[in-house]
Amino acid sequence: MKTSERIDITDFQSLQMEKQRLEMHCDFLEQEIKLKIEDARINYATKFIKPMLPFSDERNNDVFSMMEWLNAKLFGKIFQSAKGKKHSEWMVAAIKIGEVLLIRKVAQLFKKKPNTI
Repeated sequence: MKTSERIDITDFQSLQMEKQRLEMHCDFLEQEIKLKIEDARINYATKFIKPMLPFSDERNNDVFSMMEWLNAKLFGKIFQSAKGKKHSEWMVAAIKIGEVLLIRKVAQLFKKKPNTI
């Protein structure tokens, strides 16, 4: 039985079949959502943080690689000590978002402003 094909309800048995179909469909959608949430949790940096960088795609890749290297060197001990703690993933994400916001601000400062006389 396909979960997308609606069953016409004519009696109690067809009602039960439609209920079963809807439950299966809900289970399927729940699994899809769980997979998408897990993917976003694992790959949040490349999906959400990297696009926030204010440069071209190629430059964003370079800057993002440097950010990851810096994170490993500067924040590595913080990240390691936070592993396994309750809010460790949120702390790492907050640091990375803070870095992106700082990069955006610095990029705005270095943008050439038109000369006004």
